[in-house]
Amino acid sequence: MNLIPRLVYGDLDLTAPPFAFGFGADLGSPETVYEIIESLLRDGEVVSATRKSNRQLTIPVVIEGADLGQVAQYEALLAIEADKPLNTLTFDPGDAFAPTTVFRTYAAQLTPTPRDEDWEEVGIRQFTLSIPAEPFTRSAAPVVADAVPDAVATDTTVIDACTSTAGWTTRPGDTLSVHAGAAVRSTRSSSPANLAPLFLERAGAASFTKPYVRVQWTASFNATIRLLADGQPCTAVATSGGYTWFDAPAAAAVLHLETSLGITGGSFTVWEVAQTNSTTIGTRREMVRLITVAGSARASGDLAVNHPTNGLGDVLAYTYPDLGAYSPSLTPWRTAGGTQTPGVSLVSGFREPLIAEPTYTIPQAALPAGTYWLLARVRHTAAGPLTLTWASDVASAHIEGAATVQIAAADTWQIVSIDAIQLPPVRLTATSDADVDVILSGPTGAELDMAWLFHTDGALTWVTAGTEQSVTIASPTPEVPTPMIYTGDHYAGDDAIGSWGEHHFQPPHATLYLVTTDTDDATAQLTHHPAWLTHAAS
Repeated sequence: MNLIPRLVYGDLDLTAPPFAFGFGADLGSPETVYEIIESLLRDGEVVSATRKSNRQLTIPVVIEGADLGQVAQYEALLAIEADKPLNTLTFDPGDAFAPTTVFRTYAAQLTPTPRDEDWEEVGIRQFTLSIPAEPFTRSAAPVVADAVPDAVATDTTVIDACTSTAGWTTRPGDTLSVHAGAAVRSTRSSSPANLAPLFLERAGAASFTKPYVRVQWTASFNATIRLLADGQPCTAVATSGGYTWFDAPAAAAVLHLETSLGITGGSFTVWEVAQTNSTTIGTRREMVRLITVAGSARASGDLAVNHPTNGLGDVLAYTYPDLGAYSPSLTPWRTAGGTQTPGVSLVSGFREPLIAEPTYTIPQAALPAGTYWLLARVRHTAAGPLTLTWASDVASAHIEGAATVQIAAADTWQIVSIDAIQLPPVRLTATSDADVDVILSGPTGAELDMAWLFHTDGALTWVTAGTEQSVTIASPTPEVPTPMIYTGDHYAGDDAIGSWGEHHFQPPHATLYLVTTDTDDATAQLTHHPAWLTHAAS
């Protein structure tokens, strides 16, 4: 292999005369920052990797000129480049296949090597560049990942209602059964020797005329699921409210569903397999999508929400890592409450009185332990203070709280932040089948459109966009080290923004949950430079 590497530092090509880079270049590596977690371990420590610290690049540079005066002029050019507070170092390995890698750098130290008369006699001096750089490298060009709504009325055809085990099989040693008369279940007793994923496999020819396979499922442990059609993996598109959607094959004789990890004891339950044209459970004012994140390291990026003609209203943009069957909307888990009245301007599609105590029953596997931000879209017959209460119950444990929010205008819908809650109310075993109840309530005259529990492992941005047709959420960068949020072409203003956490995107994908209160079918777009440990890949 004939390598012709190229190294460009800002405006200077260090591989073209009068510069050359010498042997022994060190591209460094990110430094993992650890935090010791308090524990009762007698020996050893539990450590958590909290973040990555900057890397240090060491680049030997040779400068050659017709005379030492000319060498000094070239040295001055290099010193000016090294003194820039922000810069880039671009590396092309030179094999004609590997893509260019970009290091984002800070002001560097330029150190001359000890004077060598033999070299100076022929017009050569040597230097060492010591360059602090961001932990991860990035690709030279950004990539764009689109989250496009289906923009159709939902049309669903059930393939299997899962009321019988006919046609279903599971792993030998696991138990196949019908659960509660309405689901197929695979159960594994505790067995340390068996850590293979639980699976349920359905034999039976199926043709797919709609774009998605929708699987309603639960597991007694925190996991996601995979779908293979005749042995070929289907791409997961979204997960919400106990459902996962996959890109549908044209046809399949065998559908194989399995959990993303194995467990020594637990259950995997499938309630329904269907084909559908939409990933929507509620209305088209909410959307959930898996967004592809290129690269091998956590990246920052700009998340843009748009509609070509309509104002967005209030925007909730929530990105979160893989949290199993979790999704923020409480609507799919509603089990009790008051009379629901339909409304075309509502995010959920229905409103109900808060005095009737809307109740949501959530499987513990869909509610990973942690802290949650509780938000709701409500209205009241009078402006001013409104006291809302919440409660949660599981396994005889009960917690409750209350918050007073300000209603800006009578009979006008608005999103309010109610509380931060630790859920479930009591620690449950990993294989527990317990459900967690969440109950909301308010006084006469208060109505609920929709409520959400946002896990703090994710990042939530809430923007009052009004009639603006776009919102852009820009992650912090060295140039602008704080997140920036724009409505249209201008900063949204502090009074229009609520923000919890920072949006970062971990490969291979992140989940986006999006609400736009004033329009159906908003689109979202993530623009990011793929981040890499050291060398960029295609």
